[in-house]
Amino acid sequence: MKLSKWIPSLVRLFFGFFRFWIKVNPGCLVKGYIRKSLVLFAMRDYTKAIEAIQEAEEHDTEHKHRTEIQQQELKCQQALFSQRTTETQEETLERAMRDPEVAVSSFDCQPC
Repeated sequence: MKLSKWIPSLVRLFFGFFRFWIKVNPGCLVKGYIRKSLVLFAMRDYTKAIEAIQEAEEHDTEHKHRTEIQQQELKCQQALFSQRTTETQEETLERAMRDPEVAVSSFDCQPC
């Protein structure tokens, strides 16, 4: 059986564990968000990976993980930039329409 068939199940399992872990150990919140960002980066979901690492930064009030957070955010931004520089206008439009906020706002702007 191919590994690619197992990846969605493993990701769901990881995020379920992540939610449980945060409830049990609220002090580990920062590392949890860093790990979430790493998983999202591996899935090539760079926008969500950036959001997760920014959550880690917000919760890192003592700045213990500042360097790791900055490195991960830079890596995500570079990957996102390189991904978007090679896409066509059609791909950009498709990506934008998959975003729920953009899809909803496009319906709101239609003339009556």
